[in-house]
Amino acid sequence: MILSEKPFKKGLPTDKSFLITDDRDFDKEKNHLTKLVARFQAEQNRIGKAPHPFFGKMTASEWGTSMYKHLDHHLQQFGV
Repeated sequence: MILSEKPFKKGLPTDKSFLITDDRDFDKEKNHLTKLVARFQAEQNRIGKAPHPFFGKMTASEWGTSMYKHLDHHLQQFGV
């Protein structure tokens, strides 16, 4: 599912450790996300060297595909 061309389904479960239950500054969080995406892109040569915490060993291409799909999934929640 994570590497297929199909987008993630709506309503998939979220691990409790990732749930945000407090108030957040949207602009601050958006800024932080932008920096994380830039860091992911800048460190391409390191991608694929560390295993994914859930999926294990992945190639750089698999990391890129999964990150794109994950980010797209959440951006669609905001109508972006």
